[in-house]
Amino acid sequence: MLRQRIAKERCRGKGIIMSILPEGEQLRKAVKWVSDERTEHPEIPLYTVIEKACLKFDLTPKDEEFLMRCIMEGKGEDQG
Repeated sequence: MLRQRIAKERCRGKGIIMSILPEGEQLRKAVKWVSDERTEHPEIPLYTVIEKACLKFDLTPKDEEFLMRCIMEGKGEDQG
């Protein structure tokens, strides 16, 4: 819990996705993948990219929520 809170604060404070240190390896890979996908395909809605990441990396709904919240807070983007 503390680790996720620290990661969230880093994400919110700096707006840098790569500073996140989630506990699970799959979640770390998903964060990097989402970041890469957003760079390569900015026209694809964020929610769609996160849904694909959840399927690709077999993430839980809680992991999906973490990704969405952290990325949106860090970048100031909307879901659409």
